[in-house]
Amino acid sequence: MTGSKDHQDRNVMGARAQAAIARRKAMVRLALRSSISACAVLAAVPAGAGQIGCSGSNPVTCTLSGGPYTTREYVKIFGTQGDDDVKSGGASDSLNVTNNATIDISPTSPSTFVYGGITAIAQGGFGKDNANGGAGGKITFTNNGAITTELTTSGFPLLFGIEATSIGGAADLDNSDNNSNGGTGGVGGTVFVTNNQKLTVTGASQLGFSGIFAASIGGHGGDQNGSVSGNQKGGAGGSGGTVQADNHGTILLGTSSNRIQAPATGGGMIAVSASGDGGTDNGDGGSGGYAAVTNNGSVQVYWNDTEGDETDLFGIGALATGGNGLASSDPSDAGGAGGQGGSTNASSSGEILVDVTNGTKLTGGALAAATRGGNGGKGPDRDSSGGAGGAAGGASVQLNDNGTLTTHG
Repeated sequence: MTGSKDHQDRNVMGARAQAAIARRKAMVRLALRSSISACAVLAAVPAGAGQIGCSGSNPVTCTLSGGPYTTREYVKIFGTQGDDDVKSGGASDSLNVTNNATIDISPTSPSTFVYGGITAIAQGGFGKDNANGGAGGKITFTNNGAITTELTTSGFPLLFGIEATSIGGAADLDNSDNNSNGGTGGVGGTVFVTNNQKLTVTGASQLGFSGIFAASIGGHGGDQNGSVSGNQKGGAGGSGGTVQADNHGTILLGTSSNRIQAPATGGGMIAVSASGDGGTDNGDGGSGGYAAVTNNGSVQVYWNDTEGDETDLFGIGALATGGNGLASSDPSDAGGAGGQGGSTNASSSGEILVDVTNGTKLTGGALAAATRGGNGGKGPDRDSSGGAGGAAGGASVQLNDNGTLTTHG
């Protein structure tokens, strides 16, 4: 089933939607700290954010031209939600977005529930009862327009200059089908992001910031519905898809005399493939996919760390994570297994500079690739087994001819 291009609030009411929104907010914070958990749906967008004009279906084609635009621009498409007639969530259409416009966001721009200066989301539909969530759609995002943002600590946070995220639909977190296993979360779709222009960021943030954020996130596994004597199992988390982010332009976060004032979380360009967590009880985490970042231009990060806690800041970084297994409350079942981390690659033939002041507990680097398996779920009691943790995948970095790396702080 294909996705709708309706830009109204499509969140399912009740426990599923509330949990989904909470996970989405947590995911953003963790994404900036380079440790992704399960994700879900973007909150409803009120007046003040601009909807990018789109046409067609599968792919939905969206182009932004002209400007300068002073509002956060976005497009969101969704797969159909599962219902009593068709319980499985529908897959989202694929999405092609091209920005040819100039965007200039200041502290006086409208504050809206959109995390990026320009945002593209393709979300699979929620599953119902024991059915699976729908797959997130493929996203191809090309930026040909200059983007300037001045961050502020007031209002709804601006966390990304460009965000492109494909999200698998969550299976049902309130499964009412008696004595059934939970559904499997939908898989995240493939995401390709190419930047050909200049992204300039100044100001202060309470949470951190990433110039370009590209992600494919698997949906959360659904909850089981079992009797005391049953042997039901929570659904597995959906797998993350392939993510590739390429910079051929300039990403400038702060300057040496006007640094970003924020917790040192995020970076110039981040690519993430992350799977969903398993469902209650003892659902297995999904597997991370492949994440890669390539820099052929210039990435400069000038930052003053305002938090001082353990933080992560990168010039460019690729991350792939397995989902977490869920705890078991059934004495006959071990905790859910953690998902395997995917593979990652980061390469540069251009300039990367990361200059940080006050980063006393900072972890990071100019060029980084990381992979992590998911945690196993806790066993039902002290004499029972927990779930096995997931294995990490492979990670590689390349500094090619003419590439330079510079770090300070």
